[in-house]
Amino acid sequence: MLNHTEKLSEKDIEKYTVKWQEELAKGRGMLVPSISQNRPKPWKKKEGFVKSDVVGKIHIVLGDGIYVDTLNLMPRLQNQIRSMAAFDNPVFYKNKRLGYSNYYNFSAVYMGKDVDGYICIPRGLRDNLLTLCREAGIEYELVDHREKGRPIRVSFHGD
Repeated sequence: MLNHTEKLSEKDIEKYTVKWQEELAKGRGMLVPSISQNRPKPWKKKEGFVKSDVVGKIHIVLGDGIYVDTLNLMPRLQNQIRSMAAFDNPVFYKNKRLGYSNYYNFSAVYMGKDVDGYICIPRGLRDNLLTLCREAGIEYELVDHREKGRPIRVSFHGD
């Protein structure tokens, strides 16, 4: 039976490995390995945004997160935005230090997601994102779609 099975090339094996790692990471809400490999390394020179990575303006929508339209962004800038929502996974480093298995743990946790052509990152990163855009001279369009709520009248009476 195995005599008739086609042998996989090294390239095919790498492709399947990346695919399975991404599926495992998405299922566990962890950082997708391909994203973690492309994110800037803290021990290297800090990379800011580059104006030439944007065609026109960055389109940013505020909602339940910060949504950045990827349509006119180069992959490098997309990955820099994604890396803003990634942080080191303390469980991974604890297990590594104690010599335990990290089979189900990745070195970073990714708190963003890709949704219908947008990168969604946590709302707390808004100031950092806008600062990086201004430092690089990148124009941006900011649209606020957050729920405004409605005022209510209340009064508190003491005893």
